[in-house]
Amino acid sequence: MKKIISLILVLFVVSSLSYALTNKDEIVNVTGITDTVSVNNSGNKLSPNGDDTLENIDFYVVMPQKKSKVKNWSFSIINKQTSEVAYNLMGKKEIPAVITWNGKNEAGAVVEGSYGYIFTADINKENIKIAQDGIIVDITPPYLSIALQKDTFFADKEKNKFEKELSIVLNTGDENKIDLSKTKLEIVNTRNKIVKSWSFSEEKVVPGVIYWDGVDDIYGTVVPAGEYSAIFKSCDEFNNNSSTFSTFTVFDKAKGDSKIVVKEEPRGLLVNLSSNILFASEKAVLKKEAAASLDETIDLLNTYPANKVLIEGYTDSTGDNKKNLKLSYDRAKAVYSYLVKKGIRADRLTAVGYGSKNPIATNKTAVGRSQNRRVNIIILKNMDEQTDKSKNEKIKQSKPKKIQSVEESASSFEQISVPSEDVIEVIEILED
Repeated sequence: MKKIISLILVLFVVSSLSYALTNKDEIVNVTGITDTVSVNNSGNKLSPNGDDTLENIDFYVVMPQKKSKVKNWSFSIINKQTSEVAYNLMGKKEIPAVITWNGKNEAGAVVEGSYGYIFTADINKENIKIAQDGIIVDITPPYLSIALQKDTFFADKEKNKFEKELSIVLNTGDENKIDLSKTKLEIVNTRNKIVKSWSFSEEKVVPGVIYWDGVDDIYGTVVPAGEYSAIFKSCDEFNNNSSTFSTFTVFDKAKGDSKIVVKEEPRGLLVNLSSNILFASEKAVLKKEAAASLDETIDLLNTYPANKVLIEGYTDSTGDNKKNLKLSYDRAKAVYSYLVKKGIRADRLTAVGYGSKNPIATNKTAVGRSQNRRVNIIILKNMDEQTDKSKNEKIKQSKPKKIQSVEESASSFEQISVPSEDVIEVIEILED
């Protein structure tokens, strides 16, 4: 008789497990099997974040004996760190075949942490207690960070690579495991097209640094000039997704026979044009010889049609400050006018006169003074980047207007309290 009862008990347990398996993806464990009752749970991971994955855990209560007299029962979910009861269900007589928990407390809030359950019952005058730990509730996405060594790079088309490699520093962190099969690094252009990607499914950990020479996955050539984003995506074992990104700009490296010098600076791409090439002494009228350098600069500007352009005029410290300020502006405006006449949109351009401010060399020598007399043309990295807003405000005019003199320009700025002797600026002025 005992053998028959034991066999029936085994059959019941097997059949209950089979039922659970056909209705759930996974049965993690079978716990608390007694001669009277057993509790099986469908998993041990909960992530109720609304993505329809790991939203609930089902607990299957199996009563092997058909004729079981239940007096009362209770089922509690308890936080293992605080011993607080997150969920409690109780009753008399009939025990539900399935108890479902969604990772939330009685108030409906998700309660992250480590949990266990306790099932107690008075069945056939026997006090039953089944306890099991190891349930984790997690809705926090993994921590991700990405940093670039620099944010401006030059593409050398002759060598088919960046002039200097792009170093991408990656960091991850999570209380639970990162799912490396869903962890990726992607380089995308402004059309959100992926030009380069890295997958870490075969890695044990995410590499701390990724190096890229600028060659894409599509054509096997260095990427064209433009704005790009490095996007770092990851997911933990609870399917909590996270992503972060950093942007950078690629410029084409100047050719060997170039008449202009292109340099990288924090604001963007800088073309430094000597006033000795552009203008006669103390004059603001462009010389014929200036056309070659300016036309090559225009070719560069046309490569980046969406970027704003800043034109800065400078003088040396010789002479009167007011005259230097006027001369620096007039020269910047002359370059501005040339660019507009050659087809560069006026709404991209900003002309600024700084006088003898911001010298790049000493004014005590003739060579140094010559270097300080210059016009800078800067292709700004960001399309919305403007000049220093603490000193300069954008002038909005309902009708196109041509500034005839420095004094008129200065008076236009009186309403925003910018001293005329500090800086002269004209923004988005359309030629008549």
